[in-house]
Amino acid sequence: MKNQADLVDFIKSQKIFENLSIEELELVKQTLQLEEYSPGDYIIKENDHSQDIYFIKNGELEVIK
Repeated sequence: MKNQADLVDFIKSQKIFENLSIEELELVKQTLQLEEYSPGDYIIKENDHSQDIYFIKNGELEVIK
């Protein structure tokens, strides 16, 4: 993200966050961890346990089983 305002805009663009106040969006922003992946990387594999949520900002994601 270019700056923190861009990050807040991106969060707000996600349907589950669209009705949050700016203060609530700021709280969400503080909990995010930005990650970048290369082609061929696995984000999560079948039977992995995770409490994470992922949002794809750029690129494509293939779901395979």
